[in-house]
Amino acid sequence: YYGQLITACFICCGAFSGMRVSELTELTPHSYFNTEFDGTTFHMLQSRTFKLGQKKATWVTAPIVEKAIQLVTVLTEAWRLEYNQLSTRPLDILWFNREARSKKPVLISDWNVRLQRFVRHFNITVTQEDYQECVTCNPNSTESIHKYIHQGKPWHLNTHQFRRTLAFFTIKHRLGNTIA
Repeated sequence: YYGQLITACFICCGAFSGMRVSELTELTPHSYFNTEFDGTTFHMLQSRTFKLGQKKATWVTAPIVEKAIQLVTVLTEAWRLEYNQLSTRPLDILWFNREARSKKPVLISDWNVRLQRFVRHFNITVTQEDYQECVTCNPNSTESIHKYIHQGKPWHLNTHQFRRTLAFFTIKHRLGNTIA
């Protein structure tokens, strides 16, 4: 179940930050921090972004992401140490996996496959309400919706949805606007 826990942590980080997959995969055990502004605590994630050149970037996130980072840090600690002992290019990235004890730890790269496996494992299926909301909220994507989203079937979860969903949720609930 390590794989499902790691995937759940990835989902939590993605869903509550709106980060691109390339930014999520650069998270480290030290990526989460909080800062205070005018008496309000803000929960933050820092990673690298590659859009318009590689640089550090910071995202506002939800408090639950701290727990996700802590959990995945513990779950992958031994694999990260082993990988770094065997590697000429050590990494501090969180997302490692080991398929078998006889195999070396590897960086996780097949996130969309893992997300589909997660959805099937937990029987996360599309309801009529989900389908209707998807159609209503994505009027320019009806072709893709008809191709991938089917009532009663597993949700076709992929990494880009985290980014799109956070943006939509923020605007829908008047927490921001399309300019932000």
